[in-house]
Amino acid sequence: MKRYTPFFILALLGVLAMACITSASLASYGINVDTLATPSPVTISLPPTPEKVTTSLPFCTVTAKALNLRAGPGTSYSVIDWLRAGDVLTVTQDRGGWLQVIDPSGAAGWVNQTYCTIGE
Repeated sequence: MKRYTPFFILALLGVLAMACITSASLASYGINVDTLATPSPVTISLPPTPEKVTTSLPFCTVTAKALNLRAGPGTSYSVIDWLRAGDVLTVTQDRGGWLQVIDPSGAAGWVNQTYCTIGE
C-alpha cells in the first residue's frame, strides 16, 4: 500500500474543494469570475530622495594660526594632527559646521568651519 504525505493529502483536498466551486456559486456571492484574472492598476508612491549630507566644497584654507584636525565632527573627538594658517585642505563633507577634510600630508579628519575660508 502506498503512503502519502500529509502535505499531498491536503493539496489533493484543496484541489477537490476548488473543483466544487463553480462560477455560478461564486456569482451568488457577488464575485464576477471574469474580473478575477484581470489585475487592477496599482499606484506606488516612493518616498522623496533624501538630501545629500555632502556638499561640493572642493577646498578650504586654514585662517587660524593653529587648527586641530580631529577624528570626528566635534570637540569631543581626539586631535589627530595640527594644521597651520594657509594650509589648503580638500573638503569631502560638510556636517553642521564641521568639515571633513584631507590635509596636505594626506591625513583625513575634521575641522571647525569657523577657522577656514571656503574656496571654489
